[in-house]
Amino acid sequence: MLNKIIDVSLKNPLVVVLLLAASLGLGIRAMLHTPVDAFPDTTPCAGSDQYCRTSA
Repeated sequence: MLNKIIDVSLKNPLVVVLLLAASLGLGIRAMLHTPVDAFPDTTPCAGSDQYCRTSA
């Protein structure tokens, strides 16, 4: 199966380049349209909070 894919790819380099360009374009579009709503939690930590570690 893999040999067949490689053979078809070598015989049709234009198709490979077009698929690469389409994948790249769709990836960039997805990256630009994905909302990023991440904001750090700036509340002070309680003394017993296991996620509030000091560097000491």
